[in-house]
Amino acid sequence: MSSDVSLVKQSELTSENVKYQFLASVCVNVIVLAQGCSAGWMSPSLPVLLSEDSPLASGKLTLEAASWIGSLFALGAAVGVIIFGTLSLFIGNKRSLLLCAFPITIFWFTVIYAQNPWHLSFGRFTTGLTGGAFICIQLFVAEIADHRIRGALASLLTLNFNIGIVFGYITGAYLQWFSRCVVLMVFPFIFFVLFSFIPESPQYFLKIGQTENAERSLRFYRNCKVGSDNEMELQKELAKLIEIAERNKCEEKVKLKDFLNPVSMRAMLIGPILMAVSQFSGTFTLVSYGATIFEESGSTMNPNLSTIILGCLQIAGTISTYFLIDRIGRKLLLTISCSGAAIGLSVMGIYCYLNKHQSNIDLSQYNWIPVVTLSFVIYISSIGIIPVPYIIISEVLPQKIKRIGGPICMSSVSVFAFIMLKVFPSLMLGLDLYGCMFLFSAVNVLGIIFTKVVVPETKGRNLDVLDSPADQKERSECDLYITRL
Repeated sequence: MSSDVSLVKQSELTSENVKYQFLASVCVNVIVLAQGCSAGWMSPSLPVLLSEDSPLASGKLTLEAASWIGSLFALGAAVGVIIFGTLSLFIGNKRSLLLCAFPITIFWFTVIYAQNPWHLSFGRFTTGLTGGAFICIQLFVAEIADHRIRGALASLLTLNFNIGIVFGYITGAYLQWFSRCVVLMVFPFIFFVLFSFIPESPQYFLKIGQTENAERSLRFYRNCKVGSDNEMELQKELAKLIEIAERNKCEEKVKLKDFLNPVSMRAMLIGPILMAVSQFSGTFTLVSYGATIFEESGSTMNPNLSTIILGCLQIAGTISTYFLIDRIGRKLLLTISCSGAAIGLSVMGIYCYLNKHQSNIDLSQYNWIPVVTLSFVIYISSIGIIPVPYIIISEVLPQKIKRIGGPICMSSVSVFAFIMLKVFPSLMLGLDLYGCMFLFSAVNVLGIIFTKVVVPETKGRNLDVLDSPADQKERSECDLYITRL
């Protein structure tokens, strides 16, 4: 490394050093939990809306209307990433995140008073806008977290989303239409109150020239009081952040050529393709249409109970990610996840094919296969292909294009989810359920190949390191794609 790069020597990591980083990460992710509740609302609600007992004054939904209600959530998220990602440039991540509480609240009021499919479509699109919180949270956590626990704190996003989905499943299965809306509406209010007391990141305060507030924020997140044993280390870190902020101010505005260098191009390739694998592998589709899929598979278990089981396993998978992500690395988790999902989906496809086309084979004693295989798929997907792409995106994008490239990558996952949710009912009609399972399995195989060949390992990389052009030439190919935050 060149002589102008001085690394901050860090003390041993203790719970006291990082407890407020955990506190802030837990508080900020309550909005993701609220978003998960609105996402989980779809699966138990869809069979009711398609039945003669539909609560809508216009009567039961058509399949076309149901596909729009299901998919507009993702389209709203694509728009929300752009809106809130842009807002964060001007008003910071904290204020942008606080605004994310309002679309979800509007959604629950819309569901309560909905009279026809158009009302629900509007509500689903509106709550999807809160998907913009995902990019703001990733940037916020990356700024406040010690790099040694950055992956663990980033994985809380997916964990809280999955917990919210399970709440949506449970309330949908056991509460009446009005009651579940009132219960789930509480979460955005809780988020707004809790997160209001959490300070902005030091990086944002330095960006707007408030050095004193930046120091107070850094002291909060490092739990370092004036005159404590870690005072010298904190001052060095603050000086490093000030140096980064000054360099950022002197940099030219982002231009098209900044996206055309090899580092940026590969980063912008990795992000959207990982997101495409995540969505086209069928994970979010299984979550959104879980009850319908179990009915079609021939399983005798209650569809709503089956989806609750899936949701709980999704939580278990995300908890596993929390403990594994900074130990075994991103690439290995992705490879294990895609491999397991490919096998599980293939088994499910074979079962569905035999159940539909081989009537001479008695499968009654194997009716547990749909629940077991899909449970395995959801669990194994939740340790890798669902949460890890979000973490990698925040780590591979160069700093100069991060504020533009991040929203582009995050919008791509919402666009892919919209396409998948919109076409899945048609795929079910055209390919049948077994065909969809084989298709999802093939996407996971492609994900394995892409991960092994293209995706770099980003475990433990310090994003606060300042690299000179000379240093970058000396770094390995993997390191070239990990730049300072």
